Amino acid sequence: MNKQIIKETSETPLITMDFDNGTFEISGRSFANNANVFYQPIIDSCKDYSFNPASSTIMIFKLEYFNSIAQKYFAELIKILKDLPSFSVRWYYESDDEDLLSLGKKYEKLFNLRMEFIEY
Repeated sequence: MNKQIIKETSETPLITMDFDNGTFEISGRSFANNANVFYQPIIDSCKDYSFNPASSTIMIFKLEYFNSIAQKYFAELIKILKDLPSFSVRWYYESDDEDLLSLGKKYEKLFNLRMEFIEY
């Protein structure tokens, strides 16, 4: 599987999936009109990865803005990966973005995870 990179556009985030090292990152902005077309291949790739994961898996979120549709897909990705051995989430948020921090805390509680929150 190796590594897959989906370049950022004006409506979609940069996606980096390093299957060998178990590192997944979503960064930028996400408000695509047809989010299913964008996120479904990513979800499918994560499902495939979950059958033969690396020894540890980390999901990194570095988002500036996203809509409620994207939130659904972020939750789906966490749901797919959360039960893998040594799974962790790094949630980056701007110091003045309480909504983003609050959403991360919501995911932490919803999925019973211990997430790392990183202010920048």
